[in-house]
Amino acid sequence: MALARPVWLAAGVMMLGSPAGAELVLADGGRAGAVIVAPAEAGPVAAFAAGELKHYLDRATGASFAVVGELPERRPAILLGMSPAAAGMGLTVAELKRDGFLLRRVGEVVLLAGRDDPAFDLPAWFECFTFFRF
Repeated sequence: MALARPVWLAAGVMMLGSPAGAELVLADGGRAGAVIVAPAEAGPVAAFAAGELKHYLDRATGASFAVVGELPERRPAILLGMSPAAAGMGLTVAELKRDGFLLRRVGEVVLLAGRDDPAFDLPAWFECFTFFRF
């Protein structure tokens, strides 16, 4: 059974620095319009967080979101963790305190990244759950 949250998910993402008020559709009519990206460089907790994000997005929208390892060239995406792709979009977490995280939108990409402590790598997981609070 799908939860009644797709409107809130879309509204939360649209408020994240959307260019000129452009909408970013993550899912519509039970079909995923975006993919979840968990680059290998982002670490094992980002991969776990991707699975959790997929689970809840699937439930909330009735769609089936794909989890991939690389950012697609032309498709909306939710990018988890720091990676060369995130750095290439100007994202940095160097100024954050341990376990801090950022939630940003750059074009058709929602970036969720945190300053992780290798011994206790939870920001990627926190990012996903914060995403659902919108």
